Amino acid sequence: MKKFEIFLKSIIQAKNFCDAIKDFDFDIELSDGKNTANAKNVMDVLTLDLSKHITVVAHTENSEFLDEKIKDYIV
Repeated sequence: MKKFEIFLKSIIQAKNFCDAIKDFDFDIELSDGKNTANAKNVMDVLTLDLSKHITVVAHTENSEFLDEKIKDYIV
């Protein structure tokens, strides 16, 4: 399991984030501290409080390609 902190500044960034990770074959979750969402589903992501940093939990040990895909969102 790998964890990251990200910040999504807008709905457009949330959509772009989901598009960037949708093809990974492992589960990825987002949490705002109160709610958890499926990171590959934009409607789930939009239920989170996007005014705060979001925790990404990737259920994999090999996150090298994920790191590259989401580097613009990592804080």
